[in-house]
Amino acid sequence: MRVSYLELYVHCKKVFEACGIPYGCAEDGAAAVAWGEFGGLLGLNVLTGELDRMKASKMENIRLLSEKEGITHFEGGGQSGLLVGKTVGDYACAQLAKTETAVVYVQNTSTSSLFAQQAFWIASKGKGCVIHYQTAEGAPAWIIATPDSPYPVLAEGLHINLENEFHAALDNLDRQKSSNEFLLICTKKVEVVAHLLEKLKKEAKERNIPIIDSEYVKRTLENSHQYGAEVDRALWDEVHQTGRNILVESTELSRLRGAGELA
Repeated sequence: MRVSYLELYVHCKKVFEACGIPYGCAEDGAAAVAWGEFGGLLGLNVLTGELDRMKASKMENIRLLSEKEGITHFEGGGQSGLLVGKTVGDYACAQLAKTETAVVYVQNTSTSSLFAQQAFWIASKGKGCVIHYQTAEGAPAWIIATPDSPYPVLAEGLHINLENEFHAALDNLDRQKSSNEFLLICTKKVEVVAHLLEKLKKEAKERNIPIIDSEYVKRTLENSHQYGAEVDRALWDEVHQTGRNILVESTELSRLRGAGELA
């Protein structure tokens, strides 16, 4: 089935609200899922895997644990990374009012490719962004965006030396190396992020490892916004079961604003 961005966003927002997520946070989560689905990053797949986590945790469980030696440590409280990513991304950007680079480490949350939406938002503000985590299979995952190329690059299975670029902040960080944590770097030093991105692309080419490049994300987003996104009906129905008590039907107005299910 083919849906417009508005249909998908409203559909997802109702699901977040049905899971007990406050209105503003539900908007942020829905935006991440819709952006990811429209960008070819399987947003609905990620959302269906996060439903139990969102129901079991509360936004109040996300809290700042410490700020020292250039690193801010957050407790994710078991909440979905779809929501935690936006919270700590906003925090990191705000820190740039008093520092050149903000490094945030988050534990006890989930990770996914949908962090790309947050990286895009940060890069669109003229900052460089690096997000690093491990997949459930133990592979290193990277999401990198710069103002010159705000649509992020995503890669898995590549090992690059992050410490060389941000060693001052990372020397004393004891990361647990699991899929339940992530590192987010927001910086005014966009040239450093650009250099890191080139290292990533070079290693991917040398090792013949496929990556999701910025042009793919940009092109897919533009095509989806123009023609609507083709989504899996089974996934659509699955998330509908969660939000069915407050889900509103798509209106004719929403379909006029973009390609709808029957387009």
